Amino acid sequence: LPKIVATQIFVREAKWFLELFPVQKRTTEAFAEHFIKEGLAALVEYNEKKIFDVKLKEVKAVLMTLITENTDIDEVIETVKQRHKESKFPDIEIVRLLRDALMDAV
Repeated sequence: LPKIVATQIFVREAKWFLELFPVQKRTTEAFAEHFIKEGLAALVEYNEKKIFDVKLKEVKAVLMTLITENTDIDEVIETVKQRHKESKFPDIEIVRLLRDALMDAV
């Protein structure tokens, strides 16, 4: 029970979990390794989801900017391909992202 309570407090209080780690260990891998060892795999999953959501919002913002500025479609496509390769989002997320960015930009 104490681990669960500590986890709930930790999740509520820490906006960015990695900031709690020493500078030389501020990687998602070090974070995951540490908390999985401590039996807090749910916390690792939560952190990965938060990072995923932040990256998704960043890409969506870039796409919306490109669309609202009437950027050439070839440049938009190239940007999407590049971001898809960098982020390793599943294809379905890219489709949702494009749809949402188009709808929000219009």
